[in-house]
Amino acid sequence: MKRSFFPIQELDFGWYAKNTFRDNLSSILSFYALYVIGLDYDSFGPNAGTPYFLEAQQIVSNAQASGASGWKASETGKRNRYWLVDNILQQLFQPLRDCSYAYHRKGVDKLYEDKKAGVKEIYKALLKLKPVVQTRPNTVNIINFIYCKTDEIKILLSDSDTKQKTDFVNLLKRLDPGNSSKYQAILN
Repeated sequence: MKRSFFPIQELDFGWYAKNTFRDNLSSILSFYALYVIGLDYDSFGPNAGTPYFLEAQQIVSNAQASGASGWKASETGKRNRYWLVDNILQQLFQPLRDCSYAYHRKGVDKLYEDKKAGVKEIYKALLKLKPVVQTRPNTVNIINFIYCKTDEIKILLSDSDTKQKTDFVNLLKRLDPGNSSKYQAILN
């Protein structure tokens, strides 16, 4: 599927003023809009979401002086907007971005043509997350990605054999041990 990218200059959320902090709500809405667009673009092309993540990072920088929570590295552990965008742009998290692209383009997009091959590609894509989890376990980016894909994986594996389901469950539990019970449900 060929996708035409629209430049950031053409984005007009109405409430967003580039390089300016207006208020917390506008910044939050703009941040998440850009972050989600970045995730979407990463699923269509390797690192295609980078311009949107960079703009989201600029919003974080602008909002830090506001005193509102969730914008600074030192607040609320490592599960806030600062870390969400900082992580995704770090080289250490490149396997997550590679996983997202492979999961969607080589896995999900191939399911119609050859479901078995698509499911194998999805498994291979998830394996790309292991180095990130070994270095930075329980990061918000990895947990969000895996947790959001669990129901989709469960449906995909509904007619798979027990070995394939077990392989997926074991991998998901290693990647996100905090949600092991949710992944265990795939076997049922």
